[in-house]
Amino acid sequence: MTSNQLNKVSKFLSFVLRHKPDAIGLDYLSENEVWLTKQVPAELICI
Repeated sequence: MTSNQLNKVSKFLSFVLRHKPDAIGLDYLSENEVWLTKQVPAELICI
């Protein structure tokens, strides 16, 4: 994946996670948290 593609994916995920997580099927844990591991394998999530 190119740097430009990574940047676009990053911006898309940032927008979706902040404003519309349900639009891509993410579940809310609380008002400020979403459940990622149903859609994204845990080993791919780097914090």
